[in-house]
Formats: sequence, C-alpha cells, structure tokens
Amino acid sequence: MTSFLKPLLEVNHSLGILRKVSFIIITLITTQIVTVFASPYTQTTEWMKPKEASVLRAVWVSTIYNMDWPSKPGLSVAAQKREYLDMLDKLHAMGINTVFVQVRGASDAIYPSKY
Repeated sequence: MTSFLKPLLEVNHSLGILRKVSFIIITLITTQIVTVFASPYTQTTEWMKPKEASVLRAVWVSTIYNMDWPSKPGLSVAAQKREYLDMLDKLHAMGINTVFVQVRGASDAIYPSKY
C-alpha cells in the first residue's frame, strides 16, 4: 500500500473506515471529472496555434548615446547604412521579423525631414 493512503485508511475513533474510503472514492471521481472537463482547455488545438507569418519576433534598437546603432558618433552616412544593413541581416538570420528603431530623444530625425 502506498504511504500517502496508509494514514487515511487507519482506523480512527472520530472518523470510521467507511468515511475514509468514501472520501477517497469521491476524491478520485471528482479528480476524473475535473480532468475530463478541463482537458479541452489545457490542450492547444491546431486553430489556436499562431500562423508563422503572424508571429511577432521583434527587437528594439536604440540610437540614444549610440547604445545599439550607430556604433560610434560621427560616422559617415555610408558607414551608418553599412552598419544598419549588417545589423538587419544578423537579426534576420536570428529569426527576427520586426525592428523598432528609437530615434534620438532630442526630436531629431535620422533622415532629412521638413518637420
């Protein structure tokens, strides 16, 4: 007999053997009922799985104080473009499909803008 059932089946003056066995049977039946009704909600069905194209795998690229890009201040436009394209190629190879690029906090734009 398993050790966790032994104390339940010992005769006790306040709780008879019949009550203990009834308790065990009711507990097992309740567990089975809960398992049967809960299983559809715990299993992932095919329609619940996200499609590959709808999965967002993103990174945040910060330009403030040259944290992520560009690597150092004062780079030429060509060097910045080369670094940016290299970074995008590496991220793509890692399975990243979205890149959020944070522009500088001084409200400057990285590209020529009329605003």
